[in-house]
Amino acid sequence: MKNKNENKIYYVYVYLDPRQLGGTYDKYIFSHKPFYVGKGKGNRYLEHWTKIKNKRNVKNSEKNNILKDLLNENLEPKILKIKNNLVERDALLIESEIIKYIGLSNLTNLTNGGLHYQEGYKHTKETKKKLSKSSSGKVIKKFILIDPNGKTYENVSLSSFCKEHKLNYHKMRKFVNTGKIKIIGKNPKKETLNCNDWEIKRKDKEIKFNYIIITPDNKKYYVYKLTFFCEEHNLDYRTLRLNRNNGKIKIKNKTLSNIKTLNCDGWEIINIKNDNICNIKKSKSKIKYKIISPKNTEFYINNLKTFCKEKSLNERTFRTFFNKGKIKMTIKKSYGQNILNCIGWEIKTI
Repeated sequence: MKNKNENKIYYVYVYLDPRQLGGTYDKYIFSHKPFYVGKGKGNRYLEHWTKIKNKRNVKNSEKNNILKDLLNENLEPKILKIKNNLVERDALLIESEIIKYIGLSNLTNLTNGGLHYQEGYKHTKETKKKLSKSSSGKVIKKFILIDPNGKTYENVSLSSFCKEHKLNYHKMRKFVNTGKIKIIGKNPKKETLNCNDWEIKRKDKEIKFNYIIITPDNKKYYVYKLTFFCEEHNLDYRTLRLNRNNGKIKIKNKTLSNIKTLNCDGWEIINIKNDNICNIKKSKSKIKYKIISPKNTEFYINNLKTFCKEKSLNERTFRTFFNKGKIKMTIKKSYGQNILNCIGWEIKTI
């Protein structure tokens, strides 16, 4: 009869937070901060992240909340397989060892893992606190809701409230701290449509904004969803998007432009994620270049090729002048217009 211990199909994996630097934990070194350790087989190591990406109804745990935050910031966790080709017993022992070295208080794991947990091991005080926190965290009563008529509901359990008022739970969660909900789209479900003009806030979360929009009269709007703002103010979404971080919009071909496009004339849009004034965390792993236009407008980008195509600039010229100040060169007849457009620009690596 085949011994079960001969099935070396298990591995130990670690989830790392790309927003925080790691360190050395005894004999284990991680480039970024570890926040979960597990053992599994097959595709088990991907399941936690896949559930969050597919927006399945997952438990409201500390680990899942970190993964949701990463998804909202367009980031992905770094997932490492520490050891492969293990029998289950060895995988459990290594899992327990890594948790011990990192420290349970530094992880989102609820237990110390390993064989002890499976053999009737009694929880430590630290583990009991984590289990208690996890179970109590399933119902969060930190939400404040304001209905379309201005009536306020405080310390609300969102799932229960949505059931009671026939609202779409996922839609409400998506618009936490973003202002009034606007439903756009063909044939939305009734419970989704019921969310229209509601506002949902959470005390322990920062207000989310993606853009600063300045009117021709210099009035500022802090905006989460650009499509909603454009509909409300009869502006052309595509025109605003193309002219973000580019100063006041000037419409040249006014006779060929539609009304929505013409309405954008004189407006200014700033992408908050790329704005130095706002205290928004930037992902250093994504932003690679700082580019300054001849008008001293700053752009923070990660894809130089795409940027050059959008602005009719020459990528090769930009790469030649990395970190060398403003682009100056002797003009030759053979130069194309996209090369000439680069004069006066400056590019720096971040």
